[in-house]
Amino acid sequence: MKTEFKRELIFEDKKLLEVLLDDMAEFRMALEEVKKNYEKLELGKFTNETFQELKEIGTKEIEKKYNLFIDKQIEKMNITTSLMKASIKKQHSVLIYYLSESMKEWQNCFNKELYLT
Repeated sequence: MKTEFKRELIFEDKKLLEVLLDDMAEFRMALEEVKKNYEKLELGKFTNETFQELKEIGTKEIEKKYNLFIDKQIEKMNITTSLMKASIKKQHSVLIYYLSESMKEWQNCFNKELYLT
């Protein structure tokens, strides 16, 4: 004969649940910011592979790809003046900065301490 057990909630920590839900919302917003900043580079869709690359090695490889992309665009525009080339590159480097900063913000979501009591 089987004995049936009835599950009964002994204690519910609603404060911890609220903290976890807030953290998940913050995590989602930070990830959306990373996606938005990556897509501004116009290097393609923001995929899981792209995200894994950002997590593992940071923005350096993406920065290289983006600089090659900008160089090709400058060449297509037939700009020969080094001052203009440098100006364009400087203006576009801010996009890499935004991507890097949004990745830092995303990583900060994991650097919080969660106290379980």
